[in-house]
Amino acid sequence: MATLTSLPLSIQQHIISYLLSTRDVAALSAQCKSLHRLCDMETRHTYHSVKIEPKTGSLDIAFDLLMDILRRPALGHYIRHIEVRAPPPLRLDYTQQDPQRELGEADMRLLRHAVRNAGFEAPELQGRVVNMLLQRMDYGLVHLGIHSRRRMADNVFIPQALAALLVSVSPFLESLAMSPMATHEYSHPGSAPASPKVTYPLDHLLRTVNSDPTRHFPYLQNLRDVYIINNPRLDWEDDRFYIACDLFTPISAVCTLPSIESVRSDVVEEDENGRPGLAPRSSDIANIALHHSSLSASYLASLVCSCRTLKSFAYSVGGRCTNDGGYPAFNPKTLIRALLYHRETLEHLDLDVDSYIYHFDPQIPAADARDAFDSEETMYDDGPDRSVPADFRRQRGALVDFVKLKRLSIGVGLFFYLAWGVDVPTAMERVRDGQRSFSSFLGGEVEYLCLRGYNKGEFPDRDRALADDLGGLRVEGVEKTIPNAENVDDPDGNPHLLWRP
Repeated sequence: MATLTSLPLSIQQHIISYLLSTRDVAALSAQCKSLHRLCDMETRHTYHSVKIEPKTGSLDIAFDLLMDILRRPALGHYIRHIEVRAPPPLRLDYTQQDPQRELGEADMRLLRHAVRNAGFEAPELQGRVVNMLLQRMDYGLVHLGIHSRRRMADNVFIPQALAALLVSVSPFLESLAMSPMATHEYSHPGSAPASPKVTYPLDHLLRTVNSDPTRHFPYLQNLRDVYIINNPRLDWEDDRFYIACDLFTPISAVCTLPSIESVRSDVVEEDENGRPGLAPRSSDIANIALHHSSLSASYLASLVCSCRTLKSFAYSVGGRCTNDGGYPAFNPKTLIRALLYHRETLEHLDLDVDSYIYHFDPQIPAADARDAFDSEETMYDDGPDRSVPADFRRQRGALVDFVKLKRLSIGVGLFFYLAWGVDVPTAMERVRDGQRSFSSFLGGEVEYLCLRGYNKGEFPDRDRALADDLGGLRVEGVEKTIPNAENVDDPDGNPHLLWRP
């Protein structure tokens, strides 16, 4: 039988190029000296991850990496992760400037060819992107107060142009972290609508591929994970508060990429001027994680309903202060209805939102809370018009209906509400009457249960239910209380409660 090392070097290199995991390549390189040289781990580490920020030093490093790859395209095969921090501008367009980089004729040909290959086909757009790539954001002694609008635009367009080109030459890119991208369709407060001619390079690249999933592009075929960086847009914004973010717009740019699996973000508050939702079953995203955020149930419902198949959903509040001292309306029935569309695929559910659901106050009996939610079904309309399926309000079910669920982390109030179910017979009453065991309402697949906010001895009904034989189920939060996440109402007095990335 032929061994890997007995094959021609070109074949060995071709095989190794299909190993997406750097750990797998490192393990292979340790097998013998010839494979160690072939794997070239030092070079792989250099190109594995690229970070781009609107700073001269960061731009220089990223540009040098880009030119190295254009001269030796195989180097682009090593890039697995790109992070680009380019906050959305207040509807400012890019103004072309004199180049701050000098390239030889051969390198300029490589750069222009790469811009065309990245999907910037119109000559005018090609010229704009090339001009962005040739900037270093080195303003010398220029008074930045006079040119602040120019710099605000440069902060976005120049990092995005570099990121777009690096993405286009990285065929095995797996993950992308990016700031949310504004479009001319939705305006932020205090800013004029942008011209439809405004094109953000990375946004253009992503949408070109996302809009035609049947066409095989030489890039973005292996991108699986997208993290939306939600940092303050402006220097004077306070990072102790939730940050308004239009999640739906960047998600709409990646939701049907060939290998897309997950989208994540943090400290998100709804942007009142953002896109109101996504069409039902329009997204191939299967894993969603939004932590330390402050969003309404209807907002989350639109996001959940947009997924064709959902395997993992995680949402938590807390760790930041709200801008107005309150929090969005949150009817758990709205979110549960959305999740029930995925009752046959959902494997991991993590919800830490009990502190936003005022009916879960310990002084309110569970049955009364359920009746209150039933009478407040219109809370599903707690924001702008959301995109949910026509049969949304006809969804019914309970925890047991999630037949694939393996891991459940949840607040104790929402846990019992979900066990009661939405528009189904009062299953928990049958548990109390001894007709069925409590564990039978978890479903046969559940392996792990984490309860937040449970205080043993506080409610006899809960104690009796949780005293049931749970078999081999791993349980946390019963013997030792795990607190529910909460907003930080006084960030000045309690800075230690603030979540920091």
